Amino acid sequence: MRRNLWKEDFLENEPPFWPCPACGRETLKPIPRSLSVLEPSGYKHTELSPFEYTFRFKQFFKCSVDECGDIVGVAGDAELVVNSDPTRDEGDDYIYRLFPMAVHRGPPIINLPAETPDSVREELETAFKLFWTDLGSCANKMRISVERALDELGIAAAHTLNLRIKAFETIDPGHAQTFHALREVGNVGSHLGDNTRETVLDAFEVYEDALRNLFGGHRDRIEALKTKIRAVKGK
Repeated sequence: MRRNLWKEDFLENEPPFWPCPACGRETLKPIPRSLSVLEPSGYKHTELSPFEYTFRFKQFFKCSVDECGDIVGVAGDAELVVNSDPTRDEGDDYIYRLFPMAVHRGPPIINLPAETPDSVREELETAFKLFWTDLGSCANKMRISVERALDELGIAAAHTLNLRIKAFETIDPGHAQTFHALREVGNVGSHLGDNTRETVLDAFEVYEDALRNLFGGHRDRIEALKTKIRAVKGK
């Protein structure tokens, strides 16, 4: 997981190279001249400086891989700032800082193993989109995906998610703790709605590790490699 990709803002001349929601490669690039920034007309009737305005923007990104070519739309707020790029062209003294507040389709914040069950994947893909609009709802979708993961792992339904995870503890105590952490983040999202961006990214990162092990076979592969190395005594 590359956390630096998921900042809340970026300069128009320094766009993030988000992974494509269709093919998963970090090949999304802004479509040239697709950035549109509009100024609410009410500002003309105030004494505010343009540097105090909150503009609105929209922009389109496209996957640069020919056989994919997926399109992602981005919209949100923008601020005018001084262009500090020493290589800027003459006249480009100001640029926009962009604050995405809606991204469709949502780029995958974590890598999902190909073996990830559809029921889990679908909830997480919705979480990726909600990350930009509502962190609490995003956290709640992660919590729901944990429920779907427990379904796939054969853990019987129970009155609460907490009880289901406790049942899972008898099988896999390590990943049960990951699920407890995700449950708590999801509970905050459901009841308070004030998850921080940092906490949500933390949750995504620990979830990525669990998914690799539980559905992607990563842990089994590592254990097999350890056994192989021991068998040949490190030679």
